[in-house]
Amino acid sequence: MKTVLFDIGIMPVGKYCNLSCRGCFQKTRKKTEFLTVDARIADHLQSMGITRCFIGGGEPLLHNDLEPVLHKISKSFSIRYLLTHGNDLSSHHYVKNYVETIVISIDPMHERATRQEYGKISYPDNIFAFIKESGVDKKVRINSVAGSLNELPFFLKLKERITGTGNVKGWYVYANTNSSISKNDYTELIDRINKSGRSGLNVEYKLPSEDFIQILILPDLSLESYSFNVFHGIKKVHVKNILSFNKLADLLKHIGKLHGKSSDVFSQMGSGRIK
Repeated sequence: MKTVLFDIGIMPVGKYCNLSCRGCFQKTRKKTEFLTVDARIADHLQSMGITRCFIGGGEPLLHNDLEPVLHKISKSFSIRYLLTHGNDLSSHHYVKNYVETIVISIDPMHERATRQEYGKISYPDNIFAFIKESGVDKKVRINSVAGSLNELPFFLKLKERITGTGNVKGWYVYANTNSSISKNDYTELIDRINKSGRSGLNVEYKLPSEDFIQILILPDLSLESYSFNVFHGIKKVHVKNILSFNKLADLLKHIGKLHGKSSDVFSQMGSGRIK
C-alpha cells in the first residue's frame, strides 16, 4: 500500500475560454454552456468535507463576469492557488484583493496555441511587470511544459525574463507526455536551462508520477461524467456529477477503482491522509 497525493481544482470557466490549447478537455473546440459554478456544487463540496482547492481554467481571469464566481469560491474554500495564463493580472480586482498564490502558465505550447511566433517570449510585458511589482505580497510560481529539446531557446529567454523580475518563488517544467520528448532530452533541457544565465532560480524536474492525481470539478453538466488522461505528466480526472458523492472518501474510492488504486491511501496536498 502506498500514498497517492491528490489535488482538487474547481474550474469556473466554460464558454469564455478561447485558447483551445492542445490537450485541454475542450480540445474538440466544443464550447461549454455554463459559465458559473452552480451554488449546489459549491455547497455540496463543502458538505463532502472538502475545505481546500485551487482555481483552474480555461482562463479564470479572461472576463470580469467571472469575478462574482471567484469571490464565492474564495469565501467557501481555502484557495491553494490560482492558475492563469496571465491575462490582465495587473488590473484585476480579484487578484489584487483575494489571491495570495498565483501560478502562471508560460510555455511554447500556449505560444503556438495563440498563434504567436514560435521560440520567442511574446507574452505582454505587463505579466512580468506584475510579477516584479507583486513579489512582496504575492507568491508567484511559473509552470511550463517541455515537448522538445528544440524548445531550449524559448526557455532560455524565459529564464532571462523571470530572473529579471526577482520575485518568482518557483519554476516547474513538466515533461509533456503527449509529445515525443524522451527522458534523456528532457533531462538535458532542464540541465541546460539551469546552467545558463544568472543563478538563483533553478528549474525543478517534473516527470510523470504514478503517485499524483489531479481532480478537476467541472461546472458544465454537458460533459462526460468522468474522463481520465495523462497530460504534462499529470494524471487528471474530470468530474461532472459531483452531486452523486456524499463524502470525499466516496469520490476517492471511485477514482481509485477506475485507476486501479483502490487499495492505496489518498492524501490531499497540504492535509492528512484519507483512506
